[in-house]
Amino acid sequence: MDKLKLRYLIREAIENVAGVSAKFSIGDKVTTVDGDTATVTMAEHPFYTVELEATGTTKSFNFKDIAPFQSKEISPTSEGISLQEGVNASPGLLFHQTHKKPLSECVFRIGSDAYVEFFAEARELFNEGVLKLNDLDRDLIQRTDIGGYGLFEGENVALDVPFINEEYYQVIANLGDKKAQENLDSFEEVQDFMDQMIKRNAISVDVTKLGDDKKQTIRYNWTGDKWEKLSKSSINEREDALGIYDDGKGNSAAIGWTPYGYLATVDGEYDFQIGPAKTVGELIKMLAAEGFTNKIFEAELGGANTAWEDEKGNKVTLQDILDMTKSIPQKDYPTEKLAKIVLNWDDNPEEVERIEQVKVSKQYPILIMVDEAGEIQWILDGNHRAQKALRSKSKTIPAKLIKPSNLDAKAKKVLLGVVNELNEAEFKGKEVSLNKPKRGGSKAYYVYVKDGDKVKKVSFGSGGLRAKINNKDARSAFAARHNCKNKKDRTTAGYWSCNLPRYAKALGLGANKNTFW
Repeated sequence: MDKLKLRYLIREAIENVAGVSAKFSIGDKVTTVDGDTATVTMAEHPFYTVELEATGTTKSFNFKDIAPFQSKEISPTSEGISLQEGVNASPGLLFHQTHKKPLSECVFRIGSDAYVEFFAEARELFNEGVLKLNDLDRDLIQRTDIGGYGLFEGENVALDVPFINEEYYQVIANLGDKKAQENLDSFEEVQDFMDQMIKRNAISVDVTKLGDDKKQTIRYNWTGDKWEKLSKSSINEREDALGIYDDGKGNSAAIGWTPYGYLATVDGEYDFQIGPAKTVGELIKMLAAEGFTNKIFEAELGGANTAWEDEKGNKVTLQDILDMTKSIPQKDYPTEKLAKIVLNWDDNPEEVERIEQVKVSKQYPILIMVDEAGEIQWILDGNHRAQKALRSKSKTIPAKLIKPSNLDAKAKKVLLGVVNELNEAEFKGKEVSLNKPKRGGSKAYYVYVKDGDKVKKVSFGSGGLRAKINNKDARSAFAARHNCKNKKDRTTAGYWSCNLPRYAKALGLGANKNTFW
Protein backbone atom coordinates (compact mmCIF):
# COMPACT_ATOMS: atom_id res chain seq x y z
CA MET A 1 0.00 0.00 0.00
CA ASP A 2 1.49 3.37 -0.97
CA LYS A 3 2.01 6.11 1.58
CA LEU A 4 -0.61 8.50 0.10
CA LYS A 5 -3.42 5.97 0.38
CA LEU A 6 -2.28 5.09 3.90
CA ARG A 7 -2.53 8.78 4.93
CA TYR A 8 -6.14 9.06 3.73
CA LEU A 9 -7.07 5.82 5.50
CA ILE A 10 -5.58 7.10 8.75
CA ARG A 11 -7.38 10.45 8.37
CA GLU A 12 -10.65 8.66 7.63
CA ALA A 13 -10.29 6.52 10.76
CA ILE A 14 -9.53 9.52 12.98
CA GLU A 15 -12.47 11.52 11.64
CA ASN A 16 -14.80 8.55 12.14
CA VAL A 17 -13.79 8.38 15.80
CA ALA A 18 -14.42 12.12 16.08
CA GLY A 19 -17.81 11.73 14.45
CA VAL A 20 -16.95 13.76 11.38
CA SER A 21 -17.45 12.48 7.85
CA ALA A 22 -14.17 11.79 6.09
CA LYS A 23 -15.68 12.42 2.64
CA PHE A 24 -17.91 15.06 1.09
CA SER A 25 -20.97 14.54 -1.07
CA ILE A 26 -22.48 16.71 -3.79
CA GLY A 27 -24.43 19.53 -2.17
CA ASP A 28 -22.33 19.62 1.02
CA LYS A 29 -21.40 23.06 2.30
CA VAL A 30 -17.65 23.43 2.92
CA THR A 31 -15.01 25.99 3.75
CA THR A 32 -11.96 26.14 1.47
CA VAL A 33 -8.37 26.65 2.52
CA ASP A 34 -8.77 30.26 1.25
CA GLY A 35 -11.54 30.86 3.79
CA ASP A 36 -14.32 30.93 1.17
CA THR A 37 -17.69 29.28 1.73
CA ALA A 38 -18.58 26.88 -1.09
CA THR A 39 -20.90 24.05 -2.14
CA VAL A 40 -19.61 20.74 -3.53
CA THR A 41 -20.70 20.21 -7.15
CA MET A 42 -18.55 17.17 -8.02
CA ALA A 43 -17.12 14.54 -5.64
CA GLU A 44 -14.40 12.13 -6.82
CA HIS A 45 -12.60 11.52 -3.56
CA PRO A 46 -9.94 12.79 -2.90
CA PHE A 47 -10.70 15.47 -5.56
CA TYR A 48 -13.64 17.86 -5.31
CA THR A 49 -15.09 20.66 -7.41
CA VAL A 50 -16.94 23.39 -5.54
CA GLU A 51 -18.96 26.49 -6.40
CA LEU A 52 -17.77 29.52 -4.47
CA GLU A 53 -20.64 31.27 -2.73
CA ALA A 54 -19.16 34.75 -3.08
CA THR A 55 -18.52 34.71 -6.83
CA GLY A 56 -20.55 31.81 -8.25
CA THR A 57 -17.43 30.44 -9.95
CA THR A 58 -16.19 26.84 -9.67
CA LYS A 59 -12.82 25.70 -8.39
CA SER A 60 -11.15 22.31 -7.73
CA PHE A 61 -9.60 21.30 -4.41
CA ASN A 62 -7.84 18.34 -2.88
CA PHE A 63 -9.63 16.71 0.05
CA LYS A 64 -7.09 18.11 2.52
CA ASP A 65 -7.80 21.68 1.37
CA ILE A 66 -11.50 21.77 2.29
CA ALA A 67 -13.31 21.25 5.58
CA PRO A 68 -16.92 20.95 6.73
CA PHE A 69 -18.58 24.35 6.96
CA GLN A 70 -18.90 25.77 10.47
CA SER A 71 -20.48 29.04 11.55
CA LYS A 72 -17.90 31.77 12.01
CA GLU A 73 -17.38 33.48 15.29
CA ILE A 74 -18.11 36.74 13.49
CA SER A 75 -21.06 36.26 11.15
CA PRO A 76 -21.19 38.06 7.79
CA THR A 77 -23.60 40.63 9.23
CA SER A 78 -21.71 41.19 12.50
CA GLU A 79 -19.77 44.36 13.15
CA GLY A 80 -16.30 44.75 14.52
CA ILE A 81 -13.06 42.81 14.35
CA SER A 82 -11.62 40.12 16.61
CA LEU A 83 -7.92 40.08 17.52
CA GLN A 84 -6.38 36.95 18.98
CA GLU A 85 -5.59 37.45 22.65
CA GLY A 86 -2.06 38.68 23.30
CA VAL A 87 -1.53 40.04 19.78
CA ASN A 88 0.52 43.23 19.67
CA ALA A 89 -1.67 45.64 17.67
CA SER A 90 -1.78 49.38 17.08
CA PRO A 91 -4.12 51.68 19.04
CA GLY A 92 -6.20 52.06 15.88
CA LEU A 93 -7.00 48.35 15.58
CA LEU A 94 -7.53 48.04 19.34
CA PHE A 95 -9.99 50.95 19.17
CA HIS A 96 -11.94 49.19 16.39
CA GLN A 97 -12.10 45.97 18.45
CA THR A 98 -13.22 47.77 21.61
CA HIS A 99 -15.91 49.77 19.82
CA LYS A 100 -16.97 46.92 17.50
CA LYS A 101 -16.13 48.85 14.35
CA PRO A 102 -15.33 47.00 11.10
CA LEU A 103 -12.28 47.93 8.99
CA SER A 104 -14.62 49.50 6.44
CA GLU A 105 -15.43 52.22 9.00
CA CYS A 106 -11.80 53.20 9.52
CA VAL A 107 -11.51 56.10 11.97
CA PHE A 108 -8.63 57.71 10.05
CA ARG A 109 -9.14 60.23 7.24
CA ILE A 110 -9.45 58.54 3.86
CA GLY A 111 -6.19 58.82 1.94
CA SER A 112 -4.09 59.86 4.96
CA ASP A 113 -0.86 58.01 5.85
CA ALA A 114 -2.53 56.69 9.02
CA TYR A 115 -5.40 55.32 6.91
CA VAL A 116 -3.05 53.39 4.61
CA GLU A 117 -0.89 52.12 7.53
CA PHE A 118 -4.04 50.95 9.33
CA PHE A 119 -4.99 48.65 6.44
CA ALA A 120 -1.40 47.52 5.91
CA GLU A 121 -1.28 46.32 9.53
CA ALA A 122 -4.71 44.68 9.27
CA ARG A 123 -3.61 42.84 6.12
CA GLU A 124 -0.47 41.54 7.85
CA LEU A 125 -2.33 40.31 10.97
CA PHE A 126 -5.09 38.72 8.86
CA ASN A 127 -2.53 36.79 6.81
CA GLU A 128 -0.94 35.59 10.07
CA GLY A 129 -4.31 34.23 11.15
CA VAL A 130 -4.60 36.37 14.30
CA LEU A 131 -7.26 38.81 13.04
CA LYS A 132 -10.81 37.69 12.30
CA LEU A 133 -12.98 39.82 10.04
CA ASN A 134 -16.54 39.88 8.76
CA ASP A 135 -17.16 39.02 5.11
CA LEU A 136 -17.08 42.62 3.90
CA ASP A 137 -13.75 43.38 5.56
CA ARG A 138 -12.28 40.08 4.41
CA ASP A 139 -13.19 40.91 0.82
CA LEU A 140 -11.56 44.31 1.28
CA ILE A 141 -8.30 42.66 2.33
CA GLN A 142 -8.38 39.74 -0.10
CA ARG A 143 -9.74 41.38 -3.23
CA THR A 144 -8.04 44.78 -3.16
CA ASP A 145 -4.54 46.15 -2.64
CA ILE A 146 -5.59 48.61 0.03
CA GLY A 147 -2.72 49.25 2.44
CA GLY A 148 -0.15 48.96 -0.34
CA TYR A 149 1.66 51.43 -2.57
CA GLY A 150 2.50 51.53 -6.27
CA LEU A 151 4.27 53.81 -8.76
CA PHE A 152 2.13 56.07 -10.95
CA GLU A 153 3.95 58.42 -13.33
CA GLY A 154 7.02 58.23 -11.10
CA GLU A 155 5.10 58.98 -7.92
CA ASN A 156 4.49 56.52 -5.05
CA VAL A 157 0.72 56.42 -4.54
CA ALA A 158 -1.60 54.51 -2.18
CA LEU A 159 -3.56 51.78 -3.97
CA ASP A 160 -7.34 51.28 -3.95
CA VAL A 161 -7.93 54.40 -1.85
CA PRO A 162 -10.55 56.92 -3.04
CA PHE A 163 -9.10 60.43 -3.11
CA ILE A 164 -10.93 63.74 -3.30
CA ASN A 165 -9.85 65.66 -6.38
CA GLU A 166 -8.93 69.08 -5.01
CA GLU A 167 -9.42 70.71 -8.42
CA TYR A 168 -12.33 70.16 -10.75
CA TYR A 169 -14.25 71.90 -13.52
CA GLN A 170 -17.83 73.09 -13.32
CA VAL A 171 -19.28 73.43 -16.80
CA ILE A 172 -22.63 75.02 -17.65
CA ALA A 173 -23.99 74.90 -21.21
CA ASN A 174 -26.49 77.51 -22.37
CA LEU A 175 -29.05 75.62 -24.50
CA GLY A 176 -31.31 78.61 -25.02
CA ASP A 177 -34.41 77.73 -23.03
CA LYS A 178 -32.52 75.59 -20.51
CA LYS A 179 -29.06 74.74 -19.21
CA ALA A 180 -26.97 71.59 -18.77
CA GLN A 181 -24.46 71.35 -15.92
CA GLU A 182 -21.71 68.87 -15.00
CA ASN A 183 -18.78 68.68 -12.56
CA LEU A 184 -15.76 67.13 -14.32
CA ASP A 185 -12.28 66.11 -13.21
CA SER A 186 -10.17 67.02 -16.26
CA PHE A 187 -10.15 69.44 -19.17
CA GLU A 188 -10.28 66.45 -21.54
CA GLU A 189 -13.67 65.61 -20.01
CA VAL A 190 -14.68 69.26 -20.45
CA GLN A 191 -13.84 69.06 -24.17
CA ASP A 192 -15.90 65.88 -24.52
CA PHE A 193 -18.81 67.63 -22.78
CA MET A 194 -18.54 70.61 -25.15
CA ASP A 195 -18.55 68.28 -28.17
CA GLN A 196 -21.73 66.66 -26.84
CA MET A 197 -23.35 70.08 -26.41
CA ILE A 198 -22.85 70.87 -30.12
CA LYS A 199 -25.43 68.18 -30.89
CA ARG A 200 -27.83 69.90 -28.47
CA ASN A 201 -27.41 73.27 -30.23
CA ALA A 202 -25.61 74.94 -27.32
CA ILE A 203 -25.07 78.69 -27.61
CA SER A 204 -22.19 78.87 -25.14
CA VAL A 205 -20.43 76.93 -22.40
CA ASP A 206 -19.08 78.49 -19.19
CA VAL A 207 -16.08 76.58 -17.80
CA THR A 208 -15.16 77.31 -14.17
CA LYS A 209 -12.04 75.76 -12.64
CA LEU A 210 -12.54 75.30 -8.90
CA GLY A 211 -10.05 74.38 -6.18
CA ASP A 212 -7.42 75.81 -3.85
CA ASP A 213 -9.84 78.66 -3.03
CA LYS A 214 -9.53 79.95 -6.59
CA LYS A 215 -12.24 80.49 -9.15
CA GLN A 216 -11.87 81.38 -12.79
CA THR A 217 -14.62 81.23 -15.40
CA ILE A 218 -14.04 81.24 -19.14
CA ARG A 219 -16.84 81.40 -21.68
CA TYR A 220 -16.70 79.52 -24.98
CA ASN A 221 -19.17 80.54 -27.69
CA TRP A 222 -20.18 78.24 -30.56
CA THR A 223 -19.53 80.12 -33.83
CA GLY A 224 -21.19 77.55 -36.05
CA ASP A 225 -18.03 75.60 -36.84
CA LYS A 226 -15.91 75.78 -33.68
CA TRP A 227 -15.79 76.81 -30.01
CA GLU A 228 -14.27 80.25 -29.59
CA LYS A 229 -12.94 81.54 -26.28
CA LEU A 230 -14.49 84.87 -25.35
CA SER A 231 -11.75 87.12 -24.00
CA LYS A 232 -12.28 90.20 -21.86
CA SER A 233 -10.83 92.50 -24.50
CA SER A 234 -13.32 91.26 -27.08
CA ILE A 235 -16.11 92.67 -24.92
CA ASN A 236 -14.54 95.77 -23.43
CA GLU A 237 -13.23 97.04 -26.77
CA ARG A 238 -16.50 96.46 -28.62
CA GLU A 239 -18.04 99.43 -30.38
CA ASP A 240 -21.15 98.98 -28.26
CA ALA A 241 -19.63 98.53 -24.78
CA LEU A 242 -22.27 99.87 -22.41
CA GLY A 243 -20.82 100.60 -19.00
CA ILE A 244 -19.11 99.50 -15.80
CA TYR A 245 -20.49 98.54 -12.38
CA ASP A 246 -18.59 97.59 -9.23
CA ASP A 247 -19.40 95.77 -5.99
CA GLY A 248 -17.53 98.04 -3.57
CA LYS A 249 -14.98 95.25 -2.91
CA GLY A 250 -12.51 96.03 -5.64
CA ASN A 251 -14.28 94.04 -8.36
CA SER A 252 -15.70 95.71 -11.47
CA ALA A 253 -18.02 94.36 -14.15
CA ALA A 254 -17.85 95.73 -17.70
CA ILE A 255 -21.08 95.34 -19.68
CA GLY A 256 -20.85 94.61 -23.37
CA TRP A 257 -22.90 93.22 -26.20
CA THR A 258 -22.04 90.01 -28.06
CA PRO A 259 -23.89 88.05 -30.73
CA TYR A 260 -25.03 85.78 -27.89
CA GLY A 261 -26.59 88.51 -25.76
CA TYR A 262 -25.48 91.10 -23.20
CA LEU A 263 -22.55 89.94 -21.09
CA ALA A 264 -20.58 91.37 -18.17
CA THR A 265 -16.92 90.52 -17.60
CA VAL A 266 -15.65 90.83 -14.03
CA ASP A 267 -12.16 92.05 -13.17
CA GLY A 268 -10.86 91.72 -9.64
CA GLU A 269 -10.13 88.96 -7.17
CA TYR A 270 -11.70 86.42 -9.55
CA ASP A 271 -12.09 86.58 -13.33
CA PHE A 272 -15.49 85.40 -14.49
CA GLN A 273 -18.46 86.43 -16.59
CA ILE A 274 -22.11 87.08 -15.82
CA GLY A 275 -24.81 86.53 -18.42
CA PRO A 276 -25.75 86.39 -21.19
CA ALA A 277 -29.05 88.26 -20.98
CA LYS A 278 -31.41 89.33 -23.73
CA THR A 279 -31.61 92.90 -22.48
CA VAL A 280 -29.37 95.28 -20.56
CA GLY A 281 -32.05 95.51 -17.88
CA GLU A 282 -31.96 91.74 -17.34
CA LEU A 283 -28.18 91.80 -17.10
CA ILE A 284 -28.20 94.67 -14.58
CA LYS A 285 -30.55 92.61 -12.38
CA MET A 286 -28.15 89.68 -12.66
CA LEU A 287 -25.26 91.96 -11.68
CA ALA A 288 -27.20 93.28 -8.70
CA ALA A 289 -27.80 89.72 -7.51
CA GLU A 290 -24.00 89.29 -7.49
CA GLY A 291 -23.48 92.57 -5.58
CA PHE A 292 -22.58 94.84 -8.51
CA THR A 293 -24.89 97.77 -7.77
CA ASN A 294 -22.60 100.80 -8.03
CA LYS A 295 -22.74 102.34 -11.52
CA ILE A 296 -19.33 103.77 -12.47
CA PHE A 297 -19.94 104.51 -16.13
CA GLU A 298 -22.73 104.09 -18.64
CA ALA A 299 -22.68 104.84 -22.35
CA GLU A 300 -25.60 105.42 -24.68
CA LEU A 301 -26.99 102.28 -26.24
CA GLY A 302 -25.59 101.96 -29.74
CA GLY A 303 -25.69 99.10 -32.19
CA ALA A 304 -26.46 96.75 -29.33
CA ASN A 305 -29.94 98.24 -29.08
CA THR A 306 -30.63 98.01 -32.82
CA ALA A 307 -34.22 97.19 -33.72
CA TRP A 308 -36.52 97.43 -36.73
CA GLU A 309 -40.19 98.37 -36.58
CA ASP A 310 -42.92 98.54 -39.22
CA GLU A 311 -45.83 100.96 -39.48
CA LYS A 312 -48.06 98.65 -37.44
CA GLY A 313 -45.68 98.60 -34.48
CA ASN A 314 -44.28 95.12 -35.13
CA LYS A 315 -40.72 95.14 -33.82
CA VAL A 316 -37.72 92.85 -34.38
CA THR A 317 -34.49 93.35 -32.46
CA LEU A 318 -30.97 92.54 -33.52
CA GLN A 319 -30.90 89.90 -30.79
CA ASP A 320 -33.98 88.29 -32.38
CA ILE A 321 -32.13 88.09 -35.70
CA LEU A 322 -29.04 86.65 -34.02
CA ASP A 323 -31.13 83.98 -32.32
CA MET A 324 -32.76 83.00 -35.63
CA THR A 325 -29.46 82.81 -37.52
CA LYS A 326 -27.10 81.32 -34.92
CA SER A 327 -26.83 78.06 -36.90
CA ILE A 328 -25.76 79.82 -40.13
CA PRO A 329 -22.00 79.28 -40.64
CA GLN A 330 -19.94 82.41 -41.17
CA LYS A 331 -17.70 82.86 -44.18
CA ASP A 332 -14.94 85.20 -45.34
CA TYR A 333 -16.88 87.49 -47.66
CA PRO A 334 -15.06 89.53 -50.36
CA THR A 335 -14.90 93.11 -49.06
CA GLU A 336 -15.04 94.66 -52.55
CA LYS A 337 -18.60 93.35 -53.02
CA LEU A 338 -19.74 95.59 -50.14
CA ALA A 339 -18.47 98.85 -51.60
CA LYS A 340 -21.70 99.69 -53.42
CA ILE A 341 -24.09 98.90 -50.57
CA VAL A 342 -22.26 99.90 -47.38
CA LEU A 343 -23.46 103.05 -45.64
CA ASN A 344 -21.14 106.03 -46.06
CA TRP A 345 -20.53 108.64 -43.33
CA ASP A 346 -17.70 110.69 -44.82
CA ASP A 347 -19.58 113.92 -43.96
CA ASN A 348 -20.20 112.84 -40.33
CA PRO A 349 -17.07 113.17 -38.13
CA GLU A 350 -18.68 111.29 -35.21
CA GLU A 351 -19.49 108.25 -37.36
CA VAL A 352 -16.05 108.36 -38.98
CA GLU A 353 -14.50 108.30 -35.50
CA ARG A 354 -16.67 105.33 -34.60
CA ILE A 355 -15.43 103.49 -37.70
CA GLU A 356 -11.89 103.91 -36.42
CA GLN A 357 -12.83 102.53 -33.02
CA VAL A 358 -14.58 99.33 -34.10
CA LYS A 359 -12.86 95.96 -34.41
CA VAL A 360 -13.27 93.47 -37.23
CA SER A 361 -13.10 89.88 -35.98
CA LYS A 362 -14.51 86.41 -36.57
CA GLN A 363 -16.25 86.64 -33.23
CA TYR A 364 -18.53 89.37 -34.58
CA PRO A 365 -19.36 88.65 -38.24
CA ILE A 366 -21.35 91.28 -40.10
CA LEU A 367 -24.87 90.27 -41.13
CA ILE A 368 -25.65 90.56 -44.85
CA MET A 369 -29.17 90.18 -46.19
CA VAL A 370 -29.29 88.20 -49.45
CA ASP A 371 -32.10 86.80 -51.58
CA GLU A 372 -32.77 83.07 -51.91
CA ALA A 373 -30.34 82.91 -54.84
CA GLY A 374 -27.59 84.41 -52.67
CA GLU A 375 -27.56 87.85 -54.32
CA ILE A 376 -26.57 90.56 -51.82
CA GLN A 377 -29.33 93.04 -50.84
CA TRP A 378 -28.04 95.14 -47.95
CA ILE A 379 -25.96 95.03 -44.76
CA LEU A 380 -28.28 94.24 -41.89
CA ASP A 381 -25.71 94.82 -39.14
CA GLY A 382 -22.05 95.84 -39.30
CA ASN A 383 -21.83 98.84 -41.62
CA HIS A 384 -19.11 100.40 -39.45
CA ARG A 385 -17.08 97.21 -39.51
CA ALA A 386 -17.56 96.90 -43.28
CA GLN A 387 -16.30 100.47 -43.73
CA LYS A 388 -13.33 99.67 -41.49
CA ALA A 389 -12.47 96.65 -43.66
CA LEU A 390 -12.78 98.69 -46.87
CA ARG A 391 -10.64 101.55 -45.53
CA SER A 392 -7.94 99.15 -44.36
CA LYS A 393 -8.05 97.37 -47.74
CA SER A 394 -8.86 93.99 -46.19
CA LYS A 395 -9.63 91.44 -48.88
CA THR A 396 -12.34 89.68 -46.86
CA ILE A 397 -14.48 90.24 -43.79
CA PRO A 398 -16.19 87.64 -41.54
CA ALA A 399 -19.87 87.59 -42.47
CA LYS A 400 -23.11 85.64 -42.27
CA LEU A 401 -25.39 85.61 -45.30
CA ILE A 402 -29.03 85.66 -44.25
CA LYS A 403 -31.76 84.54 -46.62
CA PRO A 404 -35.47 85.29 -46.14
CA SER A 405 -36.02 81.60 -45.46
CA ASN A 406 -33.75 81.93 -42.41
CA LEU A 407 -36.21 84.37 -40.80
CA ASP A 408 -39.54 83.79 -39.13
CA ALA A 409 -42.78 85.31 -40.40
CA LYS A 410 -42.59 88.38 -38.17
CA ALA A 411 -39.01 89.21 -39.17
CA LYS A 412 -39.85 88.78 -42.85
CA LYS A 413 -42.76 91.14 -42.51
CA VAL A 414 -40.76 93.82 -40.66
CA LEU A 415 -37.49 93.57 -42.61
CA LEU A 416 -38.75 92.64 -46.07
CA GLY A 417 -42.29 93.96 -46.05
CA VAL A 418 -43.69 90.51 -46.90
CA VAL A 419 -45.83 88.03 -45.04
CA ASN A 420 -44.89 84.39 -44.81
CA GLU A 421 -47.81 82.90 -46.70
CA LEU A 422 -47.13 79.23 -45.97
CA ASN A 423 -49.98 77.67 -44.02
CA GLU A 424 -51.82 81.01 -44.01
CA ALA A 425 -53.80 80.77 -47.26
CA GLU A 426 -57.29 79.34 -47.71
CA PHE A 427 -58.66 77.44 -50.68
CA LYS A 428 -62.43 76.82 -50.70
CA GLY A 429 -62.51 77.40 -46.94
CA LYS A 430 -59.64 75.01 -46.22
CA GLU A 431 -56.23 76.15 -44.94
CA VAL A 432 -53.54 75.07 -47.41
CA SER A 433 -49.77 75.36 -47.88
CA LEU A 434 -48.66 77.50 -50.80
CA ASN A 435 -45.98 76.65 -53.37
CA LYS A 436 -45.52 73.07 -52.12
CA PRO A 437 -46.20 70.50 -54.89
CA LYS A 438 -47.96 67.30 -53.80
CA ARG A 439 -49.01 64.04 -55.41
CA GLY A 440 -52.56 63.41 -56.58
CA GLY A 441 -55.41 65.42 -57.99
CA SER A 442 -56.72 65.26 -61.57
CA LYS A 443 -53.15 64.77 -62.82
CA ALA A 444 -49.98 63.36 -61.29
CA TYR A 445 -49.34 66.38 -59.04
CA TYR A 446 -50.94 69.58 -57.79
CA VAL A 447 -49.89 72.75 -55.99
CA TYR A 448 -51.65 75.75 -54.40
CA VAL A 449 -50.41 79.20 -55.49
CA LYS A 450 -51.42 82.81 -54.99
CA ASP A 451 -53.10 84.31 -58.08
CA GLY A 452 -53.60 87.95 -57.15
CA ASP A 453 -55.69 88.00 -53.98
CA LYS A 454 -57.00 84.49 -54.53
CA VAL A 455 -55.59 81.01 -54.09
CA LYS A 456 -55.45 78.77 -57.15
CA LYS A 457 -54.96 75.01 -57.43
CA VAL A 458 -52.68 74.06 -60.32
CA SER A 459 -52.69 70.41 -61.50
CA PHE A 460 -49.79 69.24 -63.64
CA GLY A 461 -47.61 66.33 -64.76
CA SER A 462 -48.14 62.76 -65.84
CA GLY A 463 -46.79 59.35 -64.93
CA GLY A 464 -44.13 59.71 -67.59
CA LEU A 465 -42.41 62.48 -65.63
CA ARG A 466 -41.34 60.03 -62.93
CA ALA A 467 -39.59 57.80 -65.45
CA LYS A 468 -37.70 60.64 -67.09
CA ILE A 469 -36.64 62.76 -64.10
CA ASN A 470 -33.36 60.89 -63.47
CA ASN A 471 -32.47 60.71 -67.18
CA LYS A 472 -30.25 63.67 -68.07
CA ASP A 473 -30.89 63.45 -71.81
CA ALA A 474 -34.65 63.19 -71.27
CA ARG A 475 -34.58 66.21 -68.97
CA SER A 476 -32.69 68.28 -71.53
CA ALA A 477 -35.09 67.30 -74.31
CA PHE A 478 -38.12 68.15 -72.14
CA ALA A 479 -36.67 71.56 -71.19
CA ALA A 480 -35.99 72.43 -74.83
CA ARG A 481 -39.35 71.17 -76.07
CA HIS A 482 -41.35 73.09 -73.45
CA ASN A 483 -39.16 76.22 -73.49
CA CYS A 484 -38.64 75.89 -69.70
CA LYS A 485 -36.20 78.79 -69.38
CA ASN A 486 -39.02 81.19 -70.27
CA LYS A 487 -41.68 79.68 -68.05
CA LYS A 488 -41.98 82.34 -65.28
CA ASP A 489 -45.68 82.29 -64.38
CA ARG A 490 -46.13 80.28 -61.15
CA THR A 491 -49.88 80.02 -61.74
CA THR A 492 -49.45 77.78 -64.80
CA ALA A 493 -48.99 74.04 -65.13
CA GLY A 494 -46.04 74.61 -67.48
CA TYR A 495 -44.03 76.44 -64.83
CA TRP A 496 -44.45 73.64 -62.29
CA SER A 497 -43.80 70.86 -64.81
CA CYS A 498 -40.53 72.55 -65.80
CA ASN A 499 -39.50 73.03 -62.17
CA LEU A 500 -40.53 69.58 -60.96
CA PRO A 501 -36.91 68.35 -60.43
CA ARG A 502 -36.41 71.03 -57.77
CA TYR A 503 -39.09 69.34 -55.63
CA ALA A 504 -38.14 65.73 -56.39
CA LYS A 505 -37.33 64.75 -52.82
CA ALA A 506 -40.67 65.95 -51.39
CA LEU A 507 -42.51 64.06 -54.13
CA GLY A 508 -40.61 60.81 -53.62
CA LEU A 509 -38.75 61.10 -56.95
CA GLY A 510 -35.21 61.01 -55.59
CA ALA A 511 -32.81 63.81 -54.71
CA ASN A 512 -33.66 67.42 -55.56
CA LYS A 513 -32.02 68.75 -58.72
CA ASN A 514 -31.33 72.46 -58.99
CA THR A 515 -32.21 72.52 -62.65
CA PHE A 516 -35.07 72.56 -65.16
CA TRP A 517 -35.94 69.39 -67.00
